[in-house]
Amino acid sequence: MKSFKRINIFFFSLSTVMSIIGLYFLFTGGIRIGLTEITTFLVLYLLIAFSICAGYHRYFSHKSFTPKFSLKFFFLLLGPAAFMNSALKWARDHRHHHAYPEDEKMDPYSISKGFLYAHLGWAIHSDEVSSTVSFVQDLESDYWINWQNKWIIPLSILMGLILPIFLGILIGNLAFGLFFLGFFRIFLFHHSIFLINSYCHMFGSRPLKNITAGNSLWIAILTMGDGYHHYHHMLPNDYRAGRKWYNWDPVKWILFCLKKMKLVSALKRQSLFKSLDDQASCS
Repeated sequence: MKSFKRINIFFFSLSTVMSIIGLYFLFTGGIRIGLTEITTFLVLYLLIAFSICAGYHRYFSHKSFTPKFSLKFFFLLLGPAAFMNSALKWARDHRHHHAYPEDEKMDPYSISKGFLYAHLGWAIHSDEVSSTVSFVQDLESDYWINWQNKWIIPLSILMGLILPIFLGILIGNLAFGLFFLGFFRIFLFHHSIFLINSYCHMFGSRPLKNITAGNSLWIAILTMGDGYHHYHHMLPNDYRAGRKWYNWDPVKWILFCLKKMKLVSALKRQSLFKSLDDQASCS
């Protein structure tokens, strides 16, 4: 019989309930929202989404580019606001996912266990993936990554809840800061990222190869480009998720601009044709 991660269950339940309460107050007039509130929400959401999708995902997990220390520290400082664990543990699970794609036992969020398990079940079950291979030795030797991992709980509370409340006070709308900049933003981003594991792997489009990972434009919009999951599984170390220039992948455009500003370097590109040839030779 499976055991469960009680803290995760409590927090997912709390963020859901607080989001519902916030929406109730919004629709009954208890919370006012204007242009200032909408702008603040979008800016905060996008900054935190960038810290996860560019930082936790494309940098820490895949080393798709090399950031200056200031940008790396930005990822480590703001990433906890998403309440998605530390960069070390996030990258460990994600590297397992790529090392054992579609393996029911080794993939932490395997779609073979069903849509609900891949979406949220993996995060509340206490099953721990095990392997004789350490996938995060490079991260474990990094002082600042270990610092973030050690202080992840207070950092998450500070950046994910206290900062939104403070921003709410600054714009003269404390309730909006608590319910929307805090809990609803967390709820929305959680499920946007989880849909990559569930929806993209079950229903996404697969233009290149018959694998479970698929593309979804609307999920790409919610995750700054990470919805192009089919391309990502084909070319996991490429800094671009959306392969074509017009694919909605703001992270790749921002990284390209940051390279021009000399804040990032070594943007990795992978050959699609080489990837297809390599996979064909292994099949």
